Amino acid sequence: MSIAGTDVDELVVGLEDGVLTLEINRPDSRNSLTADVVDGLHSQIERAGQDDSVRCVVLTGRGKAFSSGQAVGQGPRVMTTEELLRDHYNPLVRAMLELDKPIVAAVNGVAAGAAASLTLACDFRVMAEEARFAFLFVRIGLVPDAGGSWLLPRLVGHAAATELMMLGGDVSSTDALRLGLVNRVVPAAELATGVAEFTSRLAQGPLAQALVKRQLRSSRSASLDEQMEVEIAAQVEAADSADYAEGVAAFKEKRPARFRGR
Repeated sequence: MSIAGTDVDELVVGLEDGVLTLEINRPDSRNSLTADVVDGLHSQIERAGQDDSVRCVVLTGRGKAFSSGQAVGQGPRVMTTEELLRDHYNPLVRAMLELDKPIVAAVNGVAAGAAASLTLACDFRVMAEEARFAFLFVRIGLVPDAGGSWLLPRLVGHAAATELMMLGGDVSSTDALRLGLVNRVVPAAELATGVAEFTSRLAQGPLAQALVKRQLRSSRSASLDEQMEVEIAAQVEAADSADYAEGVAAFKEKRPARFRGR
């Protein structure tokens, strides 16, 4: 995908076996994020929601870094902080959280600042051993953004999030796994295999996966009674799906189910 105003593909997009891969391709700047790249990611996430051939999404970076975060002084004019967040980052984060299809972050190297926040909006995170998260906002006199202050406490708890956000710490892969920040840590050479362990199953999963993501999204703000109503609606939809019929048939016939996501 060529981003407007550039002569290179700053976002490499690929679709194979139901897996949409979005690779930030700015290795010379450690995959720093521009408004155009953020908008490109947003566009692809929106399209994924409308494309039945996409069953799950992988977000990663080209080269040695996942992303060093927001690029400084990029583009024909410098946007205000409010404009950059309100018009670019925040819509992307909302789209990622609202996408019913699962998103896997393949953290191949450093994920810093706003890029770290983007990984938190993914459903799964697989991390290379040498990679690290850098919640460095406060170290340069800023605060977490792009949803980071909302997402991080929900993943690692209030105490750990407070320490990371107020002290601006780096998080190694070992600590990330201990904190519950990532699902898997693998050697760098095995990152693609580690990610595929998730995507191969997600891309063949039933409609129920999308319904589970909706349930989890609702649970962040719903009361118990409200959440149980969400469960009823989701279960009714799941029980009426072709995938449920296939799952029952496969169980009776003692064969693997062939789900279609509907």
